[in-house]
Amino acid sequence: EPVSNPALVELTSNFVFTFPFSDHPTNSFPDNLRSEVDRLWMNSDLQQAALSAKGKFSGAGVAVVHGDLHSGSIMVHPETGSVKIIDCEFGFWGPPAFDIGMFVAGYVFAHARYAALDD
Repeated sequence: EPVSNPALVELTSNFVFTFPFSDHPTNSFPDNLRSEVDRLWMNSDLQQAALSAKGKFSGAGVAVVHGDLHSGSIMVHPETGSVKIIDCEFGFWGPPAFDIGMFVAGYVFAHARYAALDD
C-alpha cells in the first residue's frame, strides 16, 4: 500500500511550490530586494512554472520519497561507509526527483548564502 502522509505533503507543497511565489508572511528578504522580489512574483512564466511543478509533485506517486532530504538527513559510518537516511517523517508516495531537487537545492542555497556573506 502506498505511503500516505497528507498533512505533511500539503505543508511541503505549500512551502516549496506556493508560498515562495507570493507575498506570504513566511517569506523574508532584505528590504533592498523588494523591487526584485515583486518583479519575480509578478512574472507569469515563473508563476506558471511553479504551478506546473506543484502539479507534478502532487500527481507523480511512483516511489516512496523522503520528502525533506538534505545533507543533515544522510548519515555515513566513518569506518564501514554504511549509509543511513534519517528523519523520514515527511515521507510519502511521490516523485523521486523531488528528493534529488531538495538535496541539490540545499547546496545551492548554502552556496548563495556564502557568496552573499562574502561580499
